[in-house]
Amino acid sequence: MKLSPLSSAQVCTKAKGTFFIRLDGSVGIFDPVAEELLNFPAEEVLSHTFWDFFVDDFFGFSMHQTLLEKQVPPFTSISESPSAVAYPTLDFDITFLSVEVDSNTTMNGILIIIRNIETLQRHNAIAVRNTRMKELEKMAGLVAHEIRNPLGGIKGFSALLQRDLQGNPESYKLATYIVEGADNLNRLLDKILSITRSLQLPLESHDLVPLLQELLNDLNADESIDPHIDISFEAFEERIVVLIEPENLKTALLQLISNGIRAMPQGGELAIKVKSSGTEVIIEISDTGCGILKENQAKIFSPFYTTQGKGHGFGLAEVHKIIHAHHGEIDFVSEENVGTTFMVYLPVVG
Repeated sequence: MKLSPLSSAQVCTKAKGTFFIRLDGSVGIFDPVAEELLNFPAEEVLSHTFWDFFVDDFFGFSMHQTLLEKQVPPFTSISESPSAVAYPTLDFDITFLSVEVDSNTTMNGILIIIRNIETLQRHNAIAVRNTRMKELEKMAGLVAHEIRNPLGGIKGFSALLQRDLQGNPESYKLATYIVEGADNLNRLLDKILSITRSLQLPLESHDLVPLLQELLNDLNADESIDPHIDISFEAFEERIVVLIEPENLKTALLQLISNGIRAMPQGGELAIKVKSSGTEVIIEISDTGCGILKENQAKIFSPFYTTQGKGHGFGLAEVHKIIHAHHGEIDFVSEENVGTTFMVYLPVVG
């Protein structure tokens, strides 16, 4: 069988796959992640030898010689192999292994751990961002509590001043401004504290496809959306079941959609896609708008960050919080003057 390049719809989002080849060349382990990363059906690979599917130097070394000598080469790289063009994002670790199947049987062979470099980089970047978000939320919570106590005194004294100045319209108006300003600050503090509190949602099994189709129908019926923006929806499977709280998830997705629409004041295309990959579901929301400046990309999920002329910048911070409450992750790619794609990753129901 010949190698075939991976299509974009087939790219695996999991980081590591396991591949074990016995000394006689038969395949002992070819797990679901390896199946996705290499794009070969496990049930067929497991009933054949390595060479029925792969060229001898697929991993950059001679599998025949390695199994014969029972010794792994000191340095190997898939970038030096015939598979480098078809699998540009893969790397691997290799070791000789003896596996005790039972008291009478030992299985010897080559164990290969295949890594999806892009996925590992994404996971690392998300982990760093999540840590930074937690630190920012903690700091914001402390600041909000510190401000709230003196703000209560300001509100109380200004209310007394307002009462005493009822016979002086000009001074009464100034005192009223102080009271209203204190109320506005209190509302802002409530919002900050809501961001810092953990969110627990009652998750239930739902099919994402009709939920997203309903979302599309609502968007198409919204007359406030620029008619020059073409909105499309594509599902790669007829049914995709996940554990979600529908209203909160729709709120998060609508925020991403609204951001995409605002990024296209002259019109453009907004595409919503959903597909499953192994144990993960990916919802993509793409626009052909102005994109996000590189210097701003590290900050977009932070509370208080906004590029709008008004507002406090809680939109994407709330989206981040909601997705995490679904045990998911969110990431994005963006290019200035080309557009932005947000990817929401949710675990599928097993």
